[in-house]
Order: sequence, then structure tokens, then C-alpha cells
Amino acid sequence: MSNNEHNNLTPKEIYELKKHEKQKQKQAQKTKETLQKAPKNILKKAIMPGIVIVIVLGIGYLISITPNLPANSSAGHTEESPESHILTTPMPERVQKHMMEHADGKGRPGILMQYNCTDYECEDDFVAKLEAIVKEYPEHVYLAPNTYDGKLILTAEGRREILDEYDEEKIRAFIGE
Repeated sequence: MSNNEHNNLTPKEIYELKKHEKQKQKQAQKTKETLQKAPKNILKKAIMPGIVIVIVLGIGYLISITPNLPANSSAGHTEESPESHILTTPMPERVQKHMMEHADGKGRPGILMQYNCTDYECEDDFVAKLEAIVKEYPEHVYLAPNTYDGKLILTAEGRREILDEYDEEKIRAFIGE
């Protein structure tokens, strides 16, 4: 509105007109601020949950493809020894760790041979062959069944080998290292 048009208005009308103009400016400012915040709100309401879902699914996938293997370190062990060198039940991991540190709690570092004939097909004489090898090393080699992801897993401090079949040469090489 021009100044000439303002001249024909009463002071009250001018006041109301200016008040109305200020309200329009405030509303325009609010609209501008809302539009500036819109990308952030869209990010929070639409994109962020999607990102969280992708991260959770990704972590779940990584966990699902991570093989279940025995420890190859004595860190966090207990001062327990198994009842024998040839077991018919799984050896608890904390005991495995202790045997890797020192066989029977006092000797040289131990070697663990753990087999899984529940999830893997084992030959009829598979366990008997493993027992025969363990009996040749009575001071530091142990045999136990397990539920790990491998038919035969050889473990020593800082080392691990997974075998898909009985291989006497590889087993003896692992024990001899």
C-alpha cells in the first residue's frame, strides 16, 4: 500500500494494517524455517530408521557367517584340567585355554584335537584313529568331541587348523610344530 493510500486511513486502520503485515511476515518466516528444517525432519523420520535397519541386518548377517571356532589363546583360562586326555564329552572352553597354556596345569603347552561327528559325516574308525594319535603324545595332546564349525579342529596357543578329513600327516605336523 502506498503512502497516499495510508493518508485516507484512520490511525486504528493503519495500526491494524501494520499488525496484519507483521503477522504475514512472521508466517512467511515460519514457513521458510519449516522448509529449511524439512530435510532434517525427513532424515529423522524416514531415512534414519532405514539406516538403523540396514545396520542391524548387516550385523546380524556378519554374526551368522562368523564360524563357531574354539579359542586359540589361553587368555581368560581357569586353573582346571580335564579328567583325561581322551574325552567323550566336549571340553569347556576355559579348560581348553588352560590346556593350551600348559598341559595338565604344569607341563608344556597343550594341543587340542576336537572333532564334530554330529554335524559332519565321520568314518567308522575316525575317532579311533584320533585316539591312537593322542595315546602317542600322552603328556600334551587332548581329544574331545565338540560342536564347532569343522569336522576336526586342531588348536594350540596362537594356532588353529581345520581339517575336513582325517589326515595323519597334517595332524602330526601340527603337533610337532
